[in-house]
Amino acid sequence: MAQRTRRTGETIQNVPEILKALADMRDRLTRTSIDVRPYGTAYHAVHMVIRAVDALATFVTGQRDYFSVGFKPPSFDD
Repeated sequence: MAQRTRRTGETIQNVPEILKALADMRDRLTRTSIDVRPYGTAYHAVHMVIRAVDALATFVTGQRDYFSVGFKPPSFDD
């Protein structure tokens, strides 16, 4: 049986679209975290996903504080 290989790169394509989707997801998760019991299971799960979103944004942009307070998504219309 022939072995199939998959070639993957170390970069993420469509960065502007990914960052916009991450910003939207992070915003929704942040709003959701307000409605759950503080420090409960759902609270920790939501914040774990927020940290994962932040980690992916850090990987893509190189900026650890990409979604800091006052964040405004960049315009990629250029």
